[in-house]
Amino acid sequence: MATKKVKIGIVGCGFVSDAHAAGYLEDERAEIVAICDVRQDVLEAKAKKWDVQKKYRDFDDFLKEDMDAVDICTPPYLHASMTVSAAESGKHVLVEKPMCASVRQANEMISSARKAGVFLMVGESYVFTTTHIKARELIDEGAIGKPEFLIEKMGAWIRRKPRTRGSLEAPTPFRTDPVKSCGGLYRDAIDHFPHAMATARYLMQDGEINQIQAWSRSTKDRYGQEEKRFVSATWRYSGGDRYGSWVKTGKFDHPGGFSTTISGTEGSIEVLGEGGGPGLSGVKPCPLVLYSEGKTELYRIEEGQDLVWISQVNYYNKAHRNEIHHFIDCLIKGEKPRYSGEDGKTDLRLTLTAIKSAIEGRPLDPNMLPDDWTAYSISE
Repeated sequence: MATKKVKIGIVGCGFVSDAHAAGYLEDERAEIVAICDVRQDVLEAKAKKWDVQKKYRDFDDFLKEDMDAVDICTPPYLHASMTVSAAESGKHVLVEKPMCASVRQANEMISSARKAGVFLMVGESYVFTTTHIKARELIDEGAIGKPEFLIEKMGAWIRRKPRTRGSLEAPTPFRTDPVKSCGGLYRDAIDHFPHAMATARYLMQDGEINQIQAWSRSTKDRYGQEEKRFVSATWRYSGGDRYGSWVKTGKFDHPGGFSTTISGTEGSIEVLGEGGGPGLSGVKPCPLVLYSEGKTELYRIEEGQDLVWISQVNYYNKAHRNEIHHFIDCLIKGEKPRYSGEDGKTDLRLTLTAIKSAIEGRPLDPNMLPDDWTAYSISE
C-alpha cells in the first residue's frame, strides 16, 4: 500500500528555493504540488524545472490549494504576514531566515501557528550542516570536555560561477533594500548573522547568550549604496564562564568561508561550514579536526561538490537537504521541528541586539531589546 505523500507549496522562487526544492524532489515522501511567485517568467521556469503543474501569482489564491505545508522563500519583509496567513489557513510553515523584522513579528508568527495547531520551522541551514552535526555529536560525547570558548571566522568566499544576470547565482535585489531585507544599513548582518548565532548556540550545547557587543564599519554595497558591515563581535553565555566571538578575516585566513573552533577543558574542534574550503591560499583544510589528549583525528564526512562554493563542505547539497528532510519527518511523525519558531526568534533577537550594539557602541543584553525594535528603526 502506497504511503500518502506530504503536499508542499513553495512561495518565492528565487535563489534559495532551488536548494529547498531539491530536498523535496529527492524525498519520495513529499511532492511539490504548487508554487507561487509574482514574476511570471520565473514562475514558468521553475514549474518546468520542478515539474509542478499548479502556478500562482497571487498568494491568497495559492493558499486555497490543497497543501499540507507552505515553504516561504520570499524576501524577509514578507515572512511575517505570509506565515500568519499560511498558519491561519491550516498549513504547516517552513520560513527562511531571517525570520522577520522584529521580535514582535516573530511572536505573532509563533502565536498564529500555535493557535492553528500547525508546526512553524525556520530555515536555519547551519544547524543542519553535516559537519556541524558531527561536531555537536563529538561535543555531546565529551570529546573535548566542557566547551568553554567558541570562535567563528568568515574567510574568503570563492564561487564556482560568477554572479551573472539571469544565472542561478544572480544578485538578489531585495538584499540591498533597507526595508525589504529587514536590515536597514546592516543588510549583510541581518542576512548572515542569524547563521552565526544559531551555530554559536548549537555548538555550545544550546547555551543561552546574555550579552553581546558588535563593531561595524561603513562600506558600499554592489550598487554603491551606503552599508554597515560587522567586522567583529563578542558575546557571553549565561553562567559567566563561557564566551564566544565572530570575526571577518577575509582572504588572509587560509580556511575559506565560515569556520568555527570550539575549545574545551580537554581538547578542541575545528570545523568548516558554508563555503569552507581552500580559500585564496590554495590550502585545502580538513572539514573537521578533533584535537584531544595529545592526538589529532581527521573527519572527512562530505562527498561531492558544493553547488555554489569552491568548498570542502557541500553546504547547498547537504545542509538544505538535511533541513528539508527533517521538516518532512516532523510533518509525518507529528514531532516538533528541531529548529522551531522560538529558535528563529532567539537568533533574530541576538542579531538585532548585535546591530543595536554596533550602533550604540556598547555591549547589550538581548533580553532588554524592545520587541518592536527593527534594524531600520534608527539611522546613523
